[in-house]
Amino acid sequence: MYTPFKRVFAGFMAASMTIAPLTVPAFAETTNSFATTAVTSDINTSDEVTELVSDLVSYYSNYQSYAQTDIDRLISKIKDIDESTGEMYEKIMDLWADINSDDFTVNENVLPDGLATDDSLAIVALGYGLNADGSMKDELYGRLSVVLASAQKYPNCYIVCTGGATAKNNAEATEGQSMADWLIEQGIDEDRIIVENKSANTVQNAQYTYATLTENYPQVTDVAVITSDYHVKRGTLLIGAQLIKSAYEDGKTTPSITVVSNAGYDTGKSDESISLQTMSLSQLLGISSGGPGGPGGPGSQSSSSKPTLSDLTSLDVELDSTTIVTGGTLSVKSATATYDTDNWTEDVTDDVTYSGFDSSRTGEQTVTFTYTKYAGTDYEDTISTDVTVNVVHKLTSLELTLAEDTYLQGDSLAIESVIATYSDDETADVTTDVTVSGYDSSTVGKQTVKVSYTENGVTKTAKATVRVLSAKYTVTYKANGKTIVTDSYARGSSYTTRTWKKKAWKAYGTKGANFSKWTTTTDTSGNVTKTAVFKSFTTGQALVLKVTGKKGKGVGFVATSRQYTKKDGSRRGFTFRYSTSKSMKNATTVTTGLTKNIYTKTGLKKGKTYYVQVRYYYYDSTMNRVYGAWSKVKSVKAY
Repeated sequence: MYTPFKRVFAGFMAASMTIAPLTVPAFAETTNSFATTAVTSDINTSDEVTELVSDLVSYYSNYQSYAQTDIDRLISKIKDIDESTGEMYEKIMDLWADINSDDFTVNENVLPDGLATDDSLAIVALGYGLNADGSMKDELYGRLSVVLASAQKYPNCYIVCTGGATAKNNAEATEGQSMADWLIEQGIDEDRIIVENKSANTVQNAQYTYATLTENYPQVTDVAVITSDYHVKRGTLLIGAQLIKSAYEDGKTTPSITVVSNAGYDTGKSDESISLQTMSLSQLLGISSGGPGGPGGPGSQSSSSKPTLSDLTSLDVELDSTTIVTGGTLSVKSATATYDTDNWTEDVTDDVTYSGFDSSRTGEQTVTFTYTKYAGTDYEDTISTDVTVNVVHKLTSLELTLAEDTYLQGDSLAIESVIATYSDDETADVTTDVTVSGYDSSTVGKQTVKVSYTENGVTKTAKATVRVLSAKYTVTYKANGKTIVTDSYARGSSYTTRTWKKKAWKAYGTKGANFSKWTTTTDTSGNVTKTAVFKSFTTGQALVLKVTGKKGKGVGFVATSRQYTKKDGSRRGFTFRYSTSKSMKNATTVTTGLTKNIYTKTGLKKGKTYYVQVRYYYYDSTMNRVYGAWSKVKSVKAY
C-alpha cells in the first residue's frame, strides 16, 4: 500500500519569517481574514511610506490604467524617501497593471511551449478548499489535471503543492499533501514534489513558496502558476508580488525568482474582481484594504472617499527651432504636462498634437499644441498651449562664379559671386557669407574649391575646379627616359634651348645613333619637357687612300686619306694598318684620330714592300666609335 509522500517545509520559517496564527475558514480562497507576516527587512515601513502605498493601491483599485499618472507621482514620492523601497513598489504596481492588461494571457489546461526545460522551472500549484471530510473537491482535481499535464510536458521541473488544513472535520488533511499524494499516484516522481501545507490563503501560498524555494532550491529561477482560470490573475499577482517583496526584504534589488507563465483549469467562470485583487494585495503589503470607493491607510487621500485623479493644469512645449523652412516640419524638442497635484510633471513629447501650421505659407504663425489624456473615455483630460513659429523660404541651391580659374602660387582665390536660389525662385547674393574650402595657394596643381552656405538650417554647396601654377616654370631635358637636366625660369620669361653635349651627356645617348633634335611638350602648368631624338647612322667603307714612299730622312711610307665633317658636326676619324702580307696577316693598326687623315711610318726595311689600308669611324651619342669597312689594300716600297 502506498505511504503518502511528505516533503513538508514547516520548520524553516523560524529562520526567515514568522507567520501569525490564522483562523482559517472552510474555504481559504474566499476568506476576508488574512494573516500578516513579520520580517526583518531594510524596506522602509514608515507611516509616511505606508500612507503613500495605501494611496497607490487605492488609485489603481478605483481607476486601473487611468491612474498611471498618479501612480507614477506616488512612486516618485516613495523613491524620494527611500529609492529601493520605491523601486520595489514600482515593480509590484507594474505587475498589477500587466495582469489586467489586454496583453495578459491565461493559458488553458496546460503550460505553454517555450519554458525552461531543466530544474530551474517550478510549477506552483495553488490549492483549493477541501471537503469537510478532507477529500478533494472537483475543482481541485481539475487544477491537478492541469498540473499533471504540465509536469509531463516539462519532466525536469519541480512541483510546489501549496495549501494548508481547510477540512472542517479533518484537521489532519491538508490541500498540499492531498495534491502531492494524487500526483504521485499518477506517476509523478516524488523527488520532484515540494509540499507546502501551512498556508491558509494565496498570500501565504506566496510567502511560504518563496521561502521554501530560496532556502532549499536555489537553482529555481522561474515559476509558473497553476490554478483555476478565474483565479490566475490574482494568483499570479500575489505570487509575483511576494517574490518581489521577499527579494527586497532579503536585500536584493532584482528578484532571484520570477513568475514567467501560468495555466488555468477551465471552469468557465469570470475573472475575480479588482476588489478581490485589491483586498489580497493590501494584505500582502501590510496595509488596510483600499478597494473601489473604500478606505485607504490612515490619513491617506483615500481614507474617507474615492481618490481624485490629478488634473492637467499647463502644457509647456519647446521646439528644436521656431524658424521653419517652407516644406519643413515642426520638430518638438520636449513637451511637459503639469498637474494640479504636487505640481507633478510628465514628459508627453511623443503624445502632443498640433494645429494651425502651414509649411507652405511664409511668415509668422501661431501653432496650437494639444495633449489629450485618455481620449474618448470618462477620464479624458485636455490641455493646450500656443507657440509662435516663423516660416521662411527654403534655400535650394548655390551658384559659384570665379573671376578666373588659373592662379600662381601665393595668389588669392578670386570669387566673382555666389548666388543663392530659394524655393520661391527668389535669389540673393551671399558671396560675403559663404565658407570656402579646398583652395591652397601654396600647392601646385588641380584643386576643387567648395563654397558652403547655411540658412535656416539648410546647407547648400557649390564647387569649381581651379589650377594653381608654380611662380616659376621649368624646362626639363630628357633622353631615353632619363632626365638630363632641369632649368628653372621666372614665369613669363623666355628660355634658350640647350644644345646636345656629346661628351657630357654620353650616358643619355643611344648606341649607333647621334642626336638629331629636341621634341617639345608643355603641361597644363606651363612646364616644358624637351626630349632628345636620335638618328641611327653607319660608317661607309673608306674609298680614298694614297700611299707613297717617304722622301727625306727615314725609311718608310706616307698614307693619306680624305677629311670629312658631316652636317651635324660629326668629324671623321681614321685608323690605318700595314703588314708585309697582302692578306694583312699580323697587321699593325694605328688610330690617328679625328681629322688626322695622314699617317707617316718610318723605321722600315728599305726596299721591302708593305701593304696598307685605312678605315673611317665616327663617334655616336654614347661616345663609342662606329667603324666602317677597310679600304682596298695599297702597296708601297719603303725607301
